[in-house]
Amino acid sequence: MVISVSSFLRNHPVTLTSEYDESNDVTLNTRKRTSRKSSRLSAKTNTNNMPYVKGANKCDLNDKNFASDKLCASDKTCEGDEDDCREAALRLLDYAPRSVIDMRQRLKEKGYCEVVVDSVINRLIELHLLDDNQYAQMVIRSCVARLLGARATRMELHRKNVNPDAISKCVELAQNSGVFTEAAWELGRKTAQRTKNLEPLVRRRRFFAAAARKGHDLSVINEVYAALFMSDNE
Repeated sequence: MVISVSSFLRNHPVTLTSEYDESNDVTLNTRKRTSRKSSRLSAKTNTNNMPYVKGANKCDLNDKNFASDKLCASDKTCEGDEDDCREAALRLLDYAPRSVIDMRQRLKEKGYCEVVVDSVINRLIELHLLDDNQYAQMVIRSCVARLLGARATRMELHRKNVNPDAISKCVELAQNSGVFTEAAWELGRKTAQRTKNLEPLVRRRRFFAAAARKGHDLSVINEVYAALFMSDNE
């Protein structure tokens, strides 16, 4: 029986073998990888000597004035930061007097750079808006009003970040003027009045405890106790 070619092909269609498919796939994949690699090499060659600047296009990079424009913008930013820093410092001084160290720390906490902070603080010192000696004297007057002694006053000045030289100078002047001794006597008079109906030992304990908390010298405490409490006991 004779079978025609067309009839044979209809009954037995031609199919590609898996070997042929895999060969074609490998060839296509190889061509794709080669094409991508060539594109990357071409792009790298075109931008080999071009500096990267965020937000800048090709025209900006080729502009001769690009660097100078960036410097000018930086200078304007510094000027703006200094104005803002000065306003922030004045607001802090409006709220309360401050020491130089405290002002410096607060401005840095607000995010201003060290150069700007130094410039603003130096200007405030020139205008006598920041003065550690005057600030220390103000703190000492406040401490004496609270009947604190020299030791407690020193601790308060250190807590407020006053310059150590200003602390030594101002506390010594206050001691020589007798303000801490007078504060101890005032504390003794108030304690004696409050405890006049108590036992002698209780009165002594309460006065010594209060005077120690206030930071008075032991020699002054003994002197005040002998004058105000022992005479009452007799």
